[in-house]
Order: sequence, then C-alpha cells, then structure tokens
Amino acid sequence: LPHPSGRAAMRMLEEEGFSVLTARGGTEGLSVYAGRPNDVGLVLLDLSMPGVDGFAVLDYIKARGLAGRVPLLVHSARVLTADERSSIGEVGTIHAKGVTSPRLLAAEIAAAVEGKTAA
Repeated sequence: LPHPSGRAAMRMLEEEGFSVLTARGGTEGLSVYAGRPNDVGLVLLDLSMPGVDGFAVLDYIKARGLAGRVPLLVHSARVLTADERSSIGEVGTIHAKGVTSPRLLAAEIAAAVEGKTAA
C-alpha cells in the first residue's frame, strides 16, 4: 500500500471525483498500466518497491516511448544521486515523502492530470 501521505492524497483525490488505481509494487503497477492504459491519467511512482523497483518502471516507460504520454510524479523517501535526479527529471517530477504534504501532493496530482500548474 502507498505511504501514509500517498494514501491521504488518494482519499483527497477520490473526494474530488478522481478514480484512483493502486498497485503493491512495480510488477503489479506495470500490469495495471498495461491492462488499462486509457484509464491512467497520471503515474505516482515510488522508487523503493518490492519486486520491480521504480527505476525499472522508469526504464520500462522510457523504453516503450510512454514518457510524456501521462504525467509522472515520483513520490519517494529515497535519497537520490545527481544522476538519478537527472534521469527522473527527463520524464517526471520528484516529491519527497515526509516533506510534501498530502494536500500539496493531491493538488500537484490534480493539476498534472488536468494539465495545469498547481498553485
């Protein structure tokens, strides 16, 4: 299950009328995405997941030309190297767990899905 701030953001989004699909890890996330690509308006990705980690998911997204098809927000507690930040920055936005409030995270997600910049 998502980090508590992610769960709180999910509840806020559902209250705003968004449908939220979840996955317990990278393998399940890729399966959900592949099975319902037209239902996915944004990917909220943790980098430290069981099985297939977030970097492998990013590699999958990039290799299949899916980067840019939907907004990608990385929400992770992992301390990133400059190279990792650069690699993620090519396809998504980074938010630190425990630093980004659930309300801000929900606003960033809603804005990205709606194609706007969050206030």
